[in-house]
Amino acid sequence: MASNTGRHLSPMDATPPERPQSGSECALEMLQHIFGDQIPDNELVDYIRIVEDNMKACTFLKLAQTTSPTIVQKWLAKEVLARGTPF
Repeated sequence: MASNTGRHLSPMDATPPERPQSGSECALEMLQHIFGDQIPDNELVDYIRIVEDNMKACTFLKLAQTTSPTIVQKWLAKEVLARGTPF
């Protein structure tokens, strides 16, 4: 009778399933894709602060899919103004 020479996997061997990205994570990737190095760092940071909010991130992603980068940037700029500076 043949012995089982295969090794048993422990829970530590198993790769955990990847969790789906949040709206904010997707929005951060899209920000980089749309604007890259085309805008100043401080402006990009302001935009990041907007899309950290999942509701705003969803709106941003929909705008990015359905409008131009110019419209997306105008929306983000208005959101930055509406938010103000929390410091």
